[in-house]
Amino acid sequence: MPKVVAESGEVARFLWSQIQDGGLHRELPLMYADNQHAWNSVLSTEGFDLVYSYYGSRRKYRRKDSATQAALQARNHFINFVEGRTSNPMPLEGDSDPHKWISEQIVERFARKQKEQQNYIALVSGARRRIWGKELGLGGSSGKRRPGHG
Repeated sequence: MPKVVAESGEVARFLWSQIQDGGLHRELPLMYADNQHAWNSVLSTEGFDLVYSYYGSRRKYRRKDSATQAALQARNHFINFVEGRTSNPMPLEGDSDPHKWISEQIVERFARKQKEQQNYIALVSGARRRIWGKELGLGGSSGKRRPGHG
């Protein structure tokens, strides 16, 4: 498990473990419902970009041989998944499955965004505490008194 996934929180670790168990889920369990919007956002933006950059456009699949059509079907299935047209889990088969690699990349990006959000919240919370402390006169020993408190 990548460090960013391990450190970003329970939801990313859950998603990572689901991939290792053979599937990627679009719908999170109820206990993670607060993160559903963020997960959907990563899937539909960065997830789509990863799938598209791996598979390319539909024009690439004009040949009618079975291998080309199987690749087109896999591409379309994954694009439907990241765009939310299906809520069925994305089945992943073994370490050589490109969908597993793409899924891991999507979860890593989700984990990075979660980590960035946690860092931002910590930064804002710390700044708010300092401001509130100053407003309450807890922030230092400047000796100055606020007007009307004398």
